[in-house]
Amino acid sequence: MTTTRGLVLPKGTARPAYDHPLPTWVEALREHQVEAVREIIEHFRSGVDVVFLDAPVGAGKTLIGELVRRELGIDHAVYICSDRQLQDQFARDFEYARVLKGRANYPTMRGGRAVTADDCTSEGADDACMWCDPKHECPYQVAKAQAAAAPVAVLNTSYFLHVTNYTRAFTPNDLVIADEADLLEDALLGFSEYEVPTWIGKRLQLEYPKKGVRKPTLVKWLNDVADRASAWLSEHAQRLEPKDRRKFYSFLAETKVVARQLERDVLAAAKHEDDNSDEPDSGHWVREYDTRTLKLLPVVVSQYGTKHLWRHGRRWLLMSGTIISSDEMADSLGLPLDYATVAIPSPFPVENRRIILAPVANVTAKASDEDKARLALAIRRIVERHPGRVLVHTVSYRLADELIRATNLDRPVFTYRNANEKAKALAEYLRTPGAVMFAPSMDRGVDLKGDACECQIIAKCPFPYLGDKRISARLRLPNGQTWYTVKTIRDIVQMTGRGVRTPTDVCPTYILDQQFTRNIWARSKLLFPQYFREAVDERADIRWMLA
Repeated sequence: MTTTRGLVLPKGTARPAYDHPLPTWVEALREHQVEAVREIIEHFRSGVDVVFLDAPVGAGKTLIGELVRRELGIDHAVYICSDRQLQDQFARDFEYARVLKGRANYPTMRGGRAVTADDCTSEGADDACMWCDPKHECPYQVAKAQAAAAPVAVLNTSYFLHVTNYTRAFTPNDLVIADEADLLEDALLGFSEYEVPTWIGKRLQLEYPKKGVRKPTLVKWLNDVADRASAWLSEHAQRLEPKDRRKFYSFLAETKVVARQLERDVLAAAKHEDDNSDEPDSGHWVREYDTRTLKLLPVVVSQYGTKHLWRHGRRWLLMSGTIISSDEMADSLGLPLDYATVAIPSPFPVENRRIILAPVANVTAKASDEDKARLALAIRRIVERHPGRVLVHTVSYRLADELIRATNLDRPVFTYRNANEKAKALAEYLRTPGAVMFAPSMDRGVDLKGDACECQIIAKCPFPYLGDKRISARLRLPNGQTWYTVKTIRDIVQMTGRGVRTPTDVCPTYILDQQFTRNIWARSKLLFPQYFREAVDERADIRWMLA
């Protein structure tokens, strides 16, 4: 072991001359961090290309990732995450890192508030822009150059996919550190979906296929759209703004690709004599119906993994507190590389984060009146026992409203009915002592440390919604049930992590839905992280909840 500035690091730690000192807040490494860095480095040096880091809240994932970069002697790495707040937090923690966001987040030199860098008129490296002259002083170009030169470039995952696949920037990388790696599948889904922009549809005077048309019809329609778009661009391309022209040509290329992929679905159906696989919601694509456009969603994204993601990094460190199954994640993301997993225990006392299984009601869409009454009564009793702030995870807006009415609490109660109201409701909850929040969607991105949450209640097991065509189609594919179970477990583990954010926080979680106990815990207990399993109390006396 070697010591640098009072910091204990694994033997052989590189200190390249070009690198910046670690931040002053890093005074010493905890034992689990030292061990995690050592294991990750050993895997990389043994020839493994991808390492999954399964690390719960409080483990210090970002510091571990940065120490791995230094140990490998890499002068430039890319850190990606799905949340802009995490981007800004990383840049605050490591002042030598540089954040880069999408063009629309940057002003221009002389365009005023109505114009952003996304309105750039330049169409080549040597082409001038009417909004920024000289072009290299454009605020976006300055931020991009700074990020490219920094030891760590900090990018949003969606932007990383865009900039690496549509430009030559930030690819390939010696190391990509992906935080919130369990959301990579969603990012790839968003990047790979197909939609006809309404402004392009109007220019091409498109009439969209009727609801329920079969795939051969969609293939014919897409090929016709590609022909129309090609002919229109041949005649009118120069009339478009450079930004719109780029988007139009990108749309044309994407249309041709999707048409070929759908055609392969049709040919595969014919080969296997499958009477149903040319249906619009079978195979690898489903249609999200909208009379104003055509939107197709990929059911799986494994076929895009190498093309859109893995080729942009020589080594990958995939970090999350809810890896759950490295094998499932690798399969869903089409990971062609060798991979290994490093798991970290929770640094917080197990008695502070107890998970109490209290299966008082069968909470389904067809729940009986008796089950609904038992659920409401149990919530009332738990709230009576915990005078501090309480967070109730309801999964849906409808259930939140039903439970507020059924529990009829004599405490300040908050909820929200859409995503726009969420931040305001949370702020009011945090300002109000003894408040109870009925939350449809606070499983992620909410930090309730200290007295912000005395206990949590999971009223309903968060199964992925089968009314979503893509989820339903994914469940029917091979390994679909494993994927569905892992998604459910990830959300449960995320929920339980909202209230214990520091070693001194105490916040038990009560899980009330019998669906969790019967169909998830009883069947898939070993998929849960060890730090979760050790906190579960299956034998708690819960009679007081229904008294």
